[in-house]
Amino acid sequence: MSRRPVISVIGDGSLEPDSVKYQFAYDVGEALVSAGYRVMSGGLAGVMEAAFAGAHASPVYRDGDTIAVLPGNDPDDANKYADIVIASGLDYARNFMVANADAVIAIGGG
Repeated sequence: MSRRPVISVIGDGSLEPDSVKYQFAYDVGEALVSAGYRVMSGGLAGVMEAAFAGAHASPVYRDGDTIAVLPGNDPDDANKYADIVIASGLDYARNFMVANADAVIAIGGG
């Protein structure tokens, strides 16, 4: 079996579920998994949660398709759609790990 590429999805950490950005991130997550990619993010709320929720909605989703690299030490901080949780303890430095994917998609952010 060949390695499935990993695409990071980054952006706003605080979004309303009915917002345009949330829906866009959801659609991106679903499309990525449907196209054979895994999705990685910071694993918290907002764009990160939306992309993972969308990944789970893909008809070809399988366990392990979402990878969360958390800034803190507690794996329980991950959103409920995170399959693989890495509690890095690196705070914002964990962004290097998230950005070290095959590609990065940014949705919003500051």
